[in-house]
Amino acid sequence: MWRQLVTLPQRVSELESRLAAMTAKDDLPPVVPMETSARASKYMCDSCFEPMNIIGEEKLDRLDVFGQVVHTLQCPECARVTRKMFTPDDGYI
Repeated sequence: MWRQLVTLPQRVSELESRLAAMTAKDDLPPVVPMETSARASKYMCDSCFEPMNIIGEEKLDRLDVFGQVVHTLQCPECARVTRKMFTPDDGYI
């Protein structure tokens, strides 16, 4: 038990640095910019209810979401940015 108490400050320091590294990371995957300029979408902004533009698209490689993509949308009026999953059959989820 004494050995564990002696190494405790070092272990706490390591855990604090790992926690700081994890909280500094962005939880969102990187957005792949589209080759063309922003294009209009049917999704309306949650703040000002204007049609949003698609500024990025990320294809999902998992089998359970085959064919779905994540669109990064930006409102031209209020500049709000959001990410929504898009399915060709159902639209935005």
